[in-house]
Amino acid sequence: CLTDHLEKQSNISKIRKECKENSDSQLKIIPGIEVEYKDSHILSINFLDKRLLTKPSLDTYNLVNSKPQSLAILAHPNKKRQLRGFKHVEVWNAKHHGSLAPKSSLFIKNNINFCGLDLHKETHFGKNWIEMKVSKLNEKEIIRKLKKGDFKICNKFFCIGAKQTISNRNKIIFILKI
Repeated sequence: CLTDHLEKQSNISKIRKECKENSDSQLKIIPGIEVEYKDSHILSINFLDKRLLTKPSLDTYNLVNSKPQSLAILAHPNKKRQLRGFKHVEVWNAKHHGSLAPKSSLFIKNNINFCGLDLHKETHFGKNWIEMKVSKLNEKEIIRKLKKGDFKICNKFFCIGAKQTISNRNKIIFILKI
C-alpha cells in the first residue's frame, strides 16, 4: 500500500491512476492518502474521499473501516492516549520509532499492529515491512487480510504477528550471527 500526504482533492484521481499504471500481475500498488489528525496522521487505504481532507476524525476513520475494500490506520502515534477508539495502529514507523524494534508502549491487546516507513529518501527503504500470504494478488484479499491482522510486521532481524503484543517486560533479544 502506498499513501501520500494530500492537500488537494484534485490529486486523488492522479494517485489512483498512477497506482493502477504501475501495478501488474507481480506487483499490486494499492493507493492511499495520509491526512493530519491531532499529533499524528490517519492513513486511508483504497478510500480516497474529500471527507478525509475536510475534517479527519475518529468518525471518518470508522467510515473508512466500514467499507469492505478500504482500511484506515492511525499512523505513528507517540502516546498511548492517542489510541482510544482506534483498532488498526502503526506501532512501528522506522522514521518515528526507530528501525530496530516496534515501540512496545503502543501495543494494546486486541489491536491490529502495523509497521510503516516514511519514504522520503532512498535510505529509508527496507527498514521494516509487512509480510502476508495471499492466494491472489488483488486489493480485496490484501485489504481483507490487513483488516483481520493476518500478516506479520518484520525487519531484517525478526517478525512479529500483527495481533501479538509485547511490553517493556517482554524484552526482545537479538542473537546476531557473524
